[in-house]
Amino acid sequence: MSRTRSRTTKVSISNIPIHAPDEDVRHLASTFGTIKECHIHEMNDTKTASVTYEAPEQAAQAVNHLRGHKYCEGSYLDVNYVNENGGRNYYRNRYNPGGGNQYGGYGNRNQGQSQDFPLRMLVPNVMVGAIIGKGGQTIRTITGATKAKVDVHRKENIGPEKPITIYGSADSCSEACRKIVEIMQQESVATGQSEDVPLKLLAHNSLVGRLIGRNGTTLKKIMQDSGARITISNFQELTLYNMERTITILGTLDDQCKAEKLIMQKLRVSYDADMQNIMTEPNAMQTNPAMFPGILPPAAAALAMQQQMQQPQPSEKSDLWVPGGVVGALIGPGGQNIRSASRQANATIKIAPADQSAQGQAERKVSITGSPDAQWKVQYWVFSKVGQEGYAGSDVVEGYTGNNVVLRAEIPVPSNMVGRIIGKRGASVQGLQKNTSARIEVPRNKQGDENGEVPVTIVGNFYSVQSAQRQIRKLVSQAQQQQQGQGPMQQRRPPGPPKHVNMQ
Repeated sequence: MSRTRSRTTKVSISNIPIHAPDEDVRHLASTFGTIKECHIHEMNDTKTASVTYEAPEQAAQAVNHLRGHKYCEGSYLDVNYVNENGGRNYYRNRYNPGGGNQYGGYGNRNQGQSQDFPLRMLVPNVMVGAIIGKGGQTIRTITGATKAKVDVHRKENIGPEKPITIYGSADSCSEACRKIVEIMQQESVATGQSEDVPLKLLAHNSLVGRLIGRNGTTLKKIMQDSGARITISNFQELTLYNMERTITILGTLDDQCKAEKLIMQKLRVSYDADMQNIMTEPNAMQTNPAMFPGILPPAAAALAMQQQMQQPQPSEKSDLWVPGGVVGALIGPGGQNIRSASRQANATIKIAPADQSAQGQAERKVSITGSPDAQWKVQYWVFSKVGQEGYAGSDVVEGYTGNNVVLRAEIPVPSNMVGRIIGKRGASVQGLQKNTSARIEVPRNKQGDENGEVPVTIVGNFYSVQSAQRQIRKLVSQAQQQQQGQGPMQQRRPPGPPKHVNMQ
């Protein structure tokens, strides 16, 4: 059975209304990256677009954010990866090289392959040849002896290392892992290097917190029980396309293998608990899952998205500050660009006049009003335009080392919610900053405006800013619901009913 390449740049966008202008379809697809080819053809009473992007990451974004997108009333897009032979694959890997979903491939392999939670590990590039063996003989021997399937992702690099994914039962995965470490130790000795070869496992960031445990108690217990020394990479090393953290295990081979079994056991239990919670409490995912790839597996994301599609979404307001020199590109000839963005996102976009005293170099405020879905689209468009114009933004975030644009955003929150956002001794806002990698500034003693609201400042790249906005708004919403349950809300509401816009 042939496998779809996990790094494909091709996607298929189907279920497009027959009356949709081809130009609008191309514009929608281009919001996720540079398009090399785009062919649109009619099928019965709908259209289908075959789009080839410049990079696989761009294709991944198109699939993640357009699948289930509401194009117009009663029409939701179906978006899938396309392999080299033109076939479609619904649930390919979006972040991990070579297989599966963000948890490393669990439950989303091709039919006939193992559905067990896989073991993911890193091996030095220089040892890949020894692990594979001449003509693949060594890896075939490992597979035959352990009954596990071993995928060495030779075309994927994580620095000087390559990932390996092992599928099978827990025992099969552990046995295959042990044999691979044995080969690495033998290769290290043969080349005159140290015998102390680390075992490096990969785990999705959403599972690592429970592996560590409160105050590190769970991880300490694993080290005590196994005799191994274990460290975990910093969350700040995560990127949009790699949400895995590296778990490094040092010690004897037996100690390393004991630790691996204990770690994988904890990861499996945590994953199963997440899946059970999602399936029994579908409303637990309050934000749009398509906005935050890497949080849910595709099947669970689809379930949450169905719930979202049935519920109207309130209108929200946000402000972005952009370099003054990029405003012309945002507006476009005769206002064409900003009108097109506003129409595509179903949002209101206003750019504040230039400050004449700043000689055209000051930041300009872009105000956006619309549903959460509209906020995502417009803000993505703004960040992309700033990057295309060669700006890196006017501010930096400590610990942020990516090459994405960094901008400052503001969202209004009720003044009586400031304490909830800050938390006791700043614990809540510190947690938000850690979870989103954004810098968040909350005014402590500022009077509210005519609506009883104060601005919260968020600085970061696009995904950090989006994540921080969603989490802050969710925190405020939950606090307001608690107040409603206890009695009338004290904060002043904006006049008139909120505008409801259906989200994808």
